[in-house]
Amino acid sequence: MKRVIPFLCFGLMLCAANQYEEESEIINQYGYVNLGLGPLPFPVPTLGFGYRTQNDRRGIDINGSCVLVAPERVALKLAGRVMFYFNPNEVKQYYAGIGPALSPVFSLFNSSSWAGLGISPEILIGREHLSSGGKKRFWEIVIDFPTFASNSNAYKWGDEGHLIYFPYAYVQYGWGF
Repeated sequence: MKRVIPFLCFGLMLCAANQYEEESEIINQYGYVNLGLGPLPFPVPTLGFGYRTQNDRRGIDINGSCVLVAPERVALKLAGRVMFYFNPNEVKQYYAGIGPALSPVFSLFNSSSWAGLGISPEILIGREHLSSGGKKRFWEIVIDFPTFASNSNAYKWGDEGHLIYFPYAYVQYGWGF
């Protein structure tokens, strides 16, 4: 009996160790197109495209989009983001990201269309899932914080030309391919 107890303990330790083996690594890469609304509270359509990679909990997202930044100004935004996935999973997962955005801003109704260059940090949170066809889809909220403009006209609002730096929020849905 004394010889059986050490073997039994060793066997139980092996069984317990197998329960805590690390899950297989999640690796994803895909291009995408997204369509959204924003900046809120102005429900104007936004269109974007990008490329996203994921290696377990970490990821990188490169994004380009066309967004409205003032009633008469549109920006072609280029953003790079570092992503963190809270629960890496092939079927459904949640994520957050942060990174800089560079935005050439153009005037829609002015003869000189160049309005300036904007630089801003942005954060995003989202949920990624698989469609019934096995393709990646995602919902996300992007919050952009304009902090610098090369020209004070880039972010002016109203007839009096008030310069306003306030967060822009976008709600987007994306299709991976």
